[in-house]
Amino acid sequence: MVNAFRGHYLVAWPDGRIVAGATREFGTGYDPRVTASGMHEVLREALRVAPGLADATFEEFRVGLRPLAADGLPILGSVPGRAGLWLATGHGPTGLTAGPYSGKVVAEAALGLEPSSDLTPFGVARFSHSDE
Repeated sequence: MVNAFRGHYLVAWPDGRIVAGATREFGTGYDPRVTASGMHEVLREALRVAPGLADATFEEFRVGLRPLAADGLPILGSVPGRAGLWLATGHGPTGLTAGPYSGKVVAEAALGLEPSSDLTPFGVARFSHSDE
């Protein structure tokens, strides 16, 4: 995984594919279209970081809607008042990198094990307001 420091990334897969991503389009709603400007942005950044990709064969563009929690942190842990319901969501653009670890930690907690990281700051309860 290469983080290009401008909100984009490159991921190399064992079969030789390279994935470049991704745009962050806030306020556009759930519009799953590939836009020319989005393609340009991703390719420009990929070539800035890895100019050797200029001769690579292009295979496809994909669109993925990645929900981001309102405070920018993922939502991890049990749902109060809903026995057996656990969440690992809201990662936004970091889901590809942080998602597997988040899933591991939530699975540990769901199994009754001590999670390898404190889930408290990421709990869904942070969105409840006692003054409502």
